[in-house]
Amino acid sequence: KFSGLELGNGILDSRPLAIMVQNNPVARPHSGLIYADMVFELVAEGGVTRFIAVFSSNDADIIGPVRSGRIYFAEIARSLDPIYTFWGTYPEAYEAIKKMDLDALDANSTAYINYTSAGWRDPSRNEALEHTAFIDTSGIKKDAAKYGYALKGGQSPMAFKLDAPESRRGSISEITVNFSSQSYLAGFSYDKATNKYQKTLAGQPHNDFETG
Repeated sequence: KFSGLELGNGILDSRPLAIMVQNNPVARPHSGLIYADMVFELVAEGGVTRFIAVFSSNDADIIGPVRSGRIYFAEIARSLDPIYTFWGTYPEAYEAIKKMDLDALDANSTAYINYTSAGWRDPSRNEALEHTAFIDTSGIKKDAAKYGYALKGGQSPMAFKLDAPESRRGSISEITVNFSSQSYLAGFSYDKATNKYQKTLAGQPHNDFETG
């Protein structure tokens, strides 16, 4: 379980794909995060955050912009036993990722780790090359199978329970995580009736590029 949905019938037992996604303001809006079961957000450098988007229950035709891996992002992803996918990294990180015994795919290079051809560049999305990389889950799975990576399984550290009745739900309606600056302000507004949070980014709705 990666989203709280019940497993079974071969539908929700896909091995998680943990994909690195850019969060520089000029690279927004993002593609495909709405289909992820979980999204981890961490500071990469200089206050800029980056996501690990974890896909298991749903596929996505376009995810991104995809960015490079980092050692501590890989360590977090490893707890899920995923197929860790990224767009290049630095030599020391390649070596560390290999030592973690991760099933990993690199969309940028064939030099260090198994290469996936599932990625592409879309120059219409941005003038800067580093913000133009995208990928899809079906292509990742196709290449993963080619390298003998298991496509079923994975593990989740999450424990889920049934929704509490409305009368017993919490009263905290606004949560803000200030990673570094207003540009990376993550906000969550709680709707008690539906028991769901709406996500904001830098004070605006965190919307999907393709669907709005």
